[in-house]
Amino acid sequence: MKYKNVGVKGFSWFIFMILALSAISGCFYFDVDYPIGDSSPIANYRITGNVSDENGNPIDNIRIVIGELYRNTQTNSAILYRPDTLYSDASGFYMFSRDSVYVNGFRIIAKDIDGSANGGEFENDTVDVSNFQYIKDSNSSNIWYKGMAITENKNITLKIKISDGNE
Repeated sequence: MKYKNVGVKGFSWFIFMILALSAISGCFYFDVDYPIGDSSPIANYRITGNVSDENGNPIDNIRIVIGELYRNTQTNSAILYRPDTLYSDASGFYMFSRDSVYVNGFRIIAKDIDGSANGGEFENDTVDVSNFQYIKDSNSSNIWYKGMAITENKNITLKIKISDGNE
């Protein structure tokens, strides 16, 4: 009987030492030079464009929601992550800018929110953006990407909403 207790105590002591050594080793600081800015692929994503009607006239005050676009592979549905809202100005211009890790693409949803005040009621439109011009930061010495991802002139043409007579 006494021999059996020594085995249990010995095993307990062994487990205690393993746990103690792993806790102590986690307290040491290893001086390794990992450049903070270059350790992951970061880019400033910038999307610009104009909102106009079918005749090319600029439309102001169009609500534009832009978010990172991810696809749910199980349902094949789009997921809009971290959406941001902005509005077109009097010339129809909009500009979006965000620092982010690598993004496959963005979804832009344009919606007329003020009715006929901007020249008519317009239908909503959705545009996906995935073609970026990547510009590497010349100060980045690491193999990871750091810089800008730009899509310019992502223009949106909204169609006049046709009344179905039931309104």
